[in-house]
Amino acid sequence: MKSLLYFLILSCLFSCTNKTNAVKTKLLFKEVNQINLASGTLFRADSISSKYITTRPVDVWLPSNYTTEKEYAVVYMHDGQMLFDSTTTWNKQEWKVDEVAGKLNNDKNIKNFIVVAVHNIAELRWQDLFPTKAITNNISAMRHFFS
Repeated sequence: MKSLLYFLILSCLFSCTNKTNAVKTKLLFKEVNQINLASGTLFRADSISSKYITTRPVDVWLPSNYTTEKEYAVVYMHDGQMLFDSTTTWNKQEWKVDEVAGKLNNDKNIKNFIVVAVHNIAELRWQDLFPTKAITNNISAMRHFFS
């Protein structure tokens, strides 16, 4: 299990730091007002594109005390539409991320963080959980790096 965790971390590092294929894009995030949050503010970009996943909405949750003067860690989460408001989910349940993240940010026992919530597409969800294209590309990058 530990080896798998190390592999995933290395995969993320290689996929996130490949600057040769970087494309600068201006993303339009709009505040989401029709959602019930316990704390913080939610912003949404309706269609984020990637060479690894199908275009989909992505939400960014900022804590109530967010300021551009501080640095924030980032927590990336799957199933973004399930994280914040039970009244907008298919099963009327939520993961209560805004409640927990808000409390953790306010307690000041950890580094301040924001949450990036990537929505799933129900018909394609298995591809998000078993991303063979991304894994194959990262294995190739790791082989090149370590050779």
